Amino acid sequence: MRRLVSQIVHAKHNLVIKGYLDLSKRGIWKITETGKKELLRKGLLDKPFPLKYRDSFKNAFYKLKRKHGLLTDKDKELIQIVIREVLPHKPKNFPIDFINNYKELIDLEVPGTKLSINTYSKTLVTSPRGYFKYKARNPSEAKYIVYTNKIGQKRIKIPKDNYLIFKAVKSYEKYTTNIIKKLFELFLYFTCDEYKAERLTKIVKEELCLKGKI
Repeated sequence: MRRLVSQIVHAKHNLVIKGYLDLSKRGIWKITETGKKELLRKGLLDKPFPLKYRDSFKNAFYKLKRKHGLLTDKDKELIQIVIREVLPHKPKNFPIDFINNYKELIDLEVPGTKLSINTYSKTLVTSPRGYFKYKARNPSEAKYIVYTNKIGQKRIKIPKDNYLIFKAVKSYEKYTTNIIKKLFELFLYFTCDEYKAERLTKIVKEELCLKGKI
């Protein structure tokens, strides 16, 4: 799909340079008189677009629109309906709602940016550009840090008890996986469109800060 977008942008740019396309009005692509003359010269003016190309382009266009299109009022209304159905109450917060009996804590200073687990190490937590790196004691602690972290947050308190961390992480992953699954199933039921159901689920996931299993 990215390749299709790149080809469209490149073709549009070439048509503008040659004077065949007018983009003076935002969001409107208008053929110029020069462009019409060129189509006339090639015998393509008012000629139907070949059916086999038209159908393939139409399918690709709708896939692209479903994946990246803006939300309509109906989409926004549907999102609220689905959220109320799946989460009648506020979603649980990690780690507060998944761990108790705090005893000794490790105080970790973080950069306030998004954090993730390194692709090649399940215990290495890093910032997007790698300026921040933290070697966790085990994979569960690494997940605990990522799940707890929020943009702008500068410190994270981590229990020293590894078993408490493991239980909290497992419970949270089970909870979020179940919520995300229900969201997708409901969106698919209402839209009958897997692309749209995925997109709307992702939007709600980000809006509610649900971090799925890593």
